[in-house]
Amino acid sequence: MEHEIQWTPMEIGQLAKHHDLALMLAENHIHIWQVALDCAATTRDQLASYLSVDEQERTARCRFEHHRHHFVVARGCLRLILGAYLHQPPKAIAFTYSDRGKPAISPLTLAQAPSSTASGVTFNLSHSGGIALYAVSCDRRVGIDIEVLRPMPQALQLAQRFFLKQEYQQLATLPTAQQETAFFRGWTRKEAYLKATGEGLVGLDSVEVSILPNESPVLYQTDRSIRHTSSPARPNTKQWWIQDLPLSTSHLAAIVAEYPIPQSPILSYFQLATLKDAPSKGHG
Repeated sequence: MEHEIQWTPMEIGQLAKHHDLALMLAENHIHIWQVALDCAATTRDQLASYLSVDEQERTARCRFEHHRHHFVVARGCLRLILGAYLHQPPKAIAFTYSDRGKPAISPLTLAQAPSSTASGVTFNLSHSGGIALYAVSCDRRVGIDIEVLRPMPQALQLAQRFFLKQEYQQLATLPTAQQETAFFRGWTRKEAYLKATGEGLVGLDSVEVSILPNESPVLYQTDRSIRHTSSPARPNTKQWWIQDLPLSTSHLAAIVAEYPIPQSPILSYFQLATLKDAPSKGHG
């Protein structure tokens, strides 16, 4: 039975004054932040003031207003959260991006951090259905993914296209009523791993995950050459740790981190308060 998450509430104004977050990122710790993306216009305007020029341009390219609003809040809160670890103003933080789009704090920004812990800060983020999740750690890769549960009548077809053959076969054995949830369960676990490694969706066949109901989250790194075999060998999990995050009945989420087995990280949960003034829409 999954444990209920105990969130530590944090106000936006309070976060800027919090200077011990980096110290709390001791070895073997991961901090998980949750943010509601539908918030008061005044809060959104404050967060928008933190964005870089390229982030403002990305905002302008969003076709729908609620997507623009969610992007502003998600990126503004990311800067605010990271600034609390790095002891830097949110707007001063610079990012770099891998060839496949994975963001990281720029070496110059990290070099300006006041402590060795802060200078090793790593992160990942995801948002869906009006909720954003952030994972913050130190000196290790981390990936997080959240999906809002929604009708997915083509779940089997998508699984046949993107999942490994054995994952698809397991999904096909389930009653139709359970297939959508199982699909999103497998998707969040795969995505969290691929966001940690930085491979992106091209690596969907590089990892096998458990997807059946009541099955503990497990991942196996695979040889891509065995994608279409009926029962490939499961090599090992190497240094990767995985866990589901029991958020609500409307969302599924998973986190993957680089850790030696059987060591497991210690998770701390924070909820950054925003003032809600609109219903949740969309996902991303």
